[in-house]
Amino acid sequence: MSAKVLLVVGAGPALGYSLAERFGREGFAVALISRSSANLDALVSRLADHCVEAAGFPADVADEESLRSAITAAKVRFGTVDVLEYSPAPDHDTVLDALSITPQNARDHLGRSLVGAVTAAREVLPEMLERGSGAVLFTTGASATVPLPAHASVGLGMSALRNYATVLHAALAGTGVYAGTMMVATRIQKDTPGDPDRLADTYWNMYVKRDRVETIVGDLELLTRAGVSTG
Repeated sequence: MSAKVLLVVGAGPALGYSLAERFGREGFAVALISRSSANLDALVSRLADHCVEAAGFPADVADEESLRSAITAAKVRFGTVDVLEYSPAPDHDTVLDALSITPQNARDHLGRSLVGAVTAAREVLPEMLERGSGAVLFTTGASATVPLPAHASVGLGMSALRNYATVLHAALAGTGVYAGTMMVATRIQKDTPGDPDRLADTYWNMYVKRDRVETIVGDLELLTRAGVSTG
């Protein structure tokens, strides 16, 4: 069994895979959670090619019981979680503009972004606090702070998640447990500023240095101008 364990909630073939591979190079075993078993199997296979010990646990982050059960299964398989990274992507067909948001749509986005994050964090924080070590990392997008009318529903959840990460960072000061967030204000794509391998390196540096609550990748000012002009 590896000395440390990374748990990626919302694992996908871009950032999720790069994070797993990056931490795996440092000797971490990796537990992956996403809704698709086929996606998980593919990620585990890719990681095995790089000699990273990994296993997948299907769950829907919007279903609290499903998520808790998956995390429990991951801990049974690997033991105590040392690092949690939370980054589930919103469903594209639920992304609505500001005038189209409904109460149910708002609940859906808050459920996936905020409630899922709180659920995951509560499953790993008690053991981290008992040990006096560990980290919880949360990924947001530009809509967490920039008013983007066409993506307004996403911003509801992302802004709440960013706030949670920030207050958690403050609450954990002095405990040995670190909370941080990365705002990806650009497209996640190879050979760009949003290259998932570069983002994974940034997260590794945040985990090691623990010297800031947030890292912003991308040009927020440019996105703000674009959002105002198209809103």
